[in-house]
Amino acid sequence: MNALITYKTITGNTKKMAKAIEKGVDGTFDSFEMIQVDNTDEYDILFIGFPIMNRRIPEGVKEFIKEKAKNKKVVLYISHAMPKELPHLQTLITKACEVANNTELLGVFNCQGELSEELAVNLKKHENEEFRRFGSLRHESIGLPSENDLEELIQFTKNIIKESK
Repeated sequence: MNALITYKTITGNTKKMAKAIEKGVDGTFDSFEMIQVDNTDEYDILFIGFPIMNRRIPEGVKEFIKEKAKNKKVVLYISHAMPKELPHLQTLITKACEVANNTELLGVFNCQGELSEELAVNLKKHENEEFRRFGSLRHESIGLPSENDLEELIQFTKNIIKESK
């Protein structure tokens, strides 16, 4: 099985996740930042990673999925700085999955990454109280994704590969 591991990273969290996926892929793979990928025709499965920031998928990710992942087997891996108990997280993950409605979506993995100091400072100044509260939680995200998160991702990847053969 020939896999493509591609990602868009802003703070480095999604790149850490891509490195974990590399350890879980049994077979040949290429790993590139999304902006470096011109063609996906030669790949049997695409692992597409991106962060959710400001409650949005970053620019370029939707277009990549719509244009380069159409009718392909796809696995999404998503980083975010939100604690799993925040009420809007699952809604955001569901919206992210909807972007892949033109693919054969095999699975989705998400985990909390470290909220950058710069973003936390900006969030604390935001007019929305929820954003301000979120910015004040930065200390809880330092060091994430954890080694346990990355190990879970490796196992998730192995399971996806095994099931898709």
